[in-house]
Amino acid sequence: MPSHLYQFRCPCCHKKLEFDADNGRARVVEPGEGEQKVELDQLLDQHRQESARLDNAFDRAVDAQQRQAERFDDLLAEAKEKAKHDKSKPRNPFDLE
Repeated sequence: MPSHLYQFRCPCCHKKLEFDADNGRARVVEPGEGEQKVELDQLLDQHRQESARLDNAFDRAVDAQQRQAERFDDLLAEAKEKAKHDKSKPRNPFDLE
């Protein structure tokens, strides 16, 4: 093998690659084993499970937002009621100087 050719295995696809340092080109020398092939039914099941998991997470987030909005509405109503019954005069910020 010439000194300008380097061979190594790709860590992702496990194929044997050859790199030519003179011209900067790379090529596959021999195909690797690669990942195990997954059946279509298995892929569909995985997709359905992931979709269901994401749907549940989204529903929980929507519920949390609705509860938070209701909580803020309640706090605003309490503050309005408290302000309605408070007869004291609000402080003037210019009086503090």
